[in-house]
Amino acid sequence: MSKIPHISLSSNSHQDLDNKSILDLIATAKKGFTYAAFLKVVDEMPFSLEEWAGFLNTTTLTLKRYKVQNKVFDLHKSERIMQITLLHRRGCDLFGDAQKFQAWLKAENVGLGQITPKSLLNSSLGIDLVMDELTRIEHGVLA
Repeated sequence: MSKIPHISLSSNSHQDLDNKSILDLIATAKKGFTYAAFLKVVDEMPFSLEEWAGFLNTTTLTLKRYKVQNKVFDLHKSERIMQITLLHRRGCDLFGDAQKFQAWLKAENVGLGQITPKSLLNSSLGIDLVMDELTRIEHGVLA
């Protein structure tokens, strides 16, 4: 049952979610993602398992152990999976195309101090910075 509810993220991402949706996300994170649910998320996005390991501050070997042992991700890793999923949905909506959003994630960004947005996805603060940058783009406030 570890599934991220599909939520329309048209403008300000989690700021636009109603309280019930946010509480559903929190409840899902507290239960933890199963490895099977994590794989569904991985399949939806263009990030490799190695990239996910980096985002989750772990190793691919540990992720493989999760699979073999059918472990559930802890609260912090589950939240990170959800944050990246919400970010990805928002970016794809904003750019209108997953490939364009992927290219943006990989390109150095002036507004982020000449680093790639993708390099910030291994922390909640970094994800928030990338979300803020998407908001600036959405409103035409560039660098």
